[in-house]
Amino acid sequence: MSMRAKWRLFRREKEDPVPFYTLLAQEAAADLDRRHGPLRGQRLLDLGCGPGFYTDALRATGAEVIPVDNSEEELALAGGPPEGALLADAGALPLPDGSVDGVFCSNLLEHTPDAAPVIAEIERVLRPGGWAYVSWTNWYSPWGGHDMTPYQYLGPKLGPRLYERRHGPPRKNGYGDGLWACHIGPTLALARSRPGLSVERVEPRYWPWAAPVCRVPGLREVVTWNCVIRLRRVDPADRRADSIDVDVAANMSPQRRHRSAARSGERPAAVAAARDVEGWMTEPQLGRLWDAVADAAEDAAAGAEENTAGGATGEPAGDGRVHAGPTVVEIGSFRGRSAIVLALAAGPDGRVVAIDPHAGSDRGPGEIAGDGDRGAADHDAFHANLTAAGVADRVEHVREFSAAAHDRVAAAIDVLHVDGAHRYRPARDDIAGWGARVRPGGRMLIHDSFSSIGVTLAQLRLLMASPRWRYAGRDGSLAEYVRADLSGRDRVADAARQLAQLPWFARNVAVKVALTLRLRPLARLLGADGWPY
Repeated sequence: MSMRAKWRLFRREKEDPVPFYTLLAQEAAADLDRRHGPLRGQRLLDLGCGPGFYTDALRATGAEVIPVDNSEEELALAGGPPEGALLADAGALPLPDGSVDGVFCSNLLEHTPDAAPVIAEIERVLRPGGWAYVSWTNWYSPWGGHDMTPYQYLGPKLGPRLYERRHGPPRKNGYGDGLWACHIGPTLALARSRPGLSVERVEPRYWPWAAPVCRVPGLREVVTWNCVIRLRRVDPADRRADSIDVDVAANMSPQRRHRSAARSGERPAAVAAARDVEGWMTEPQLGRLWDAVADAAEDAAAGAEENTAGGATGEPAGDGRVHAGPTVVEIGSFRGRSAIVLALAAGPDGRVVAIDPHAGSDRGPGEIAGDGDRGAADHDAFHANLTAAGVADRVEHVREFSAAAHDRVAAAIDVLHVDGAHRYRPARDDIAGWGARVRPGGRMLIHDSFSSIGVTLAQLRLLMASPRWRYAGRDGSLAEYVRADLSGRDRVADAARQLAQLPWFARNVAVKVALTLRLRPLARLLGADGWPY
């Protein structure tokens, strides 16, 4: 059916909803049958099923469908609830883990106050390899305010108040009572933060051919109208492979790409151990740290076996002991969120050196804004958190500034994590000085990449055209580099890959300016609900 015909049905939706929603349901079922089918025999969840238009269309394909909604009124709109309907909260589903092949979730997220538990439940109930279709009407789109349209463009506070002052309460879906502001950027970030979900495609529901517009922060919030995110349930280890630059993956041996599967079950436990520790790293970023160190640990184990077979022995590290595992150095540990993951990934044979002076904040105009009480609190919390996670004996804390701590690490570094000062000069010194000590094939991960101005300028100066570092991709603002020898052609390609991150960097700077000026609606328009990490 043409868009003009659909528009006519949409205009009559309030008086006669059946033709419009029946058409949408039939088109959605046919699309899913082409993409993920045949649907016959698949066990599907219709999440936020309402009166059951989509349930009926999906059942017509031969699928087994579980309809779920939390509103008795919505379930009864078609004269009675769909057969087998469950009255349940989308954020706490009464279904076992991995129990469905697919999840269809249409126009639910804008009707829930918090999308995070809904996305988490979709991840939980999907079987490995399962798919999810999640769509919603984004707040700043032409119909984002529903009955209050176009007042939503004045923001979620002023807009609804002005609407009610002029027109009275909406007949349905008042703000905070059935309708909440849902934005593409933050929702995408939620989906990407789930370790078991991979975002396969983002597109406007009614014109999927315009999918590229969904890559443009700000513009997508206005013109998409109704956004669709297509998800896939994956093993968390697979997300690591997806986020590594294709050229880097090509230079890895098949054994290296797949051997960490034996330890993949440890990764979620390591991330969970750090989940409640204060810090800024997201869970996907913690997972990327774990993967880098786990790879190094397996390299070290393989090397130790070869040395043992050849009668060789290791050399003492800076702490006077011989370590069979990797040497990991972290600059900037704060309260231990990332150090816990590094220690668990390195294993009992590794050496993790956490360098943090715990002396205050580096965000002042000088080298450091000293704050003894704050530094002491961070220091105590750091050690308490490591003890609670059971890794206190695996982490050597160096309470010094990174520039003065070089003599505390004698061995070559396998993995370097830089999350220290965000200003240009100290970031430059950490990347240059400590990066030079990473062994060939080792890794350097830099937090606040393409987010902090100082860190990004240091990266561009030292790494963009470097003959010794290959850009391996990023999770949010955590960028990964591999120590390698690059040819001239490789350096040009590598520089291009890093330059491609600059639009994301510009967006992050704009978000920070908006939040600093307390212009949260503008930050949301740019795709962020909080400080971008």
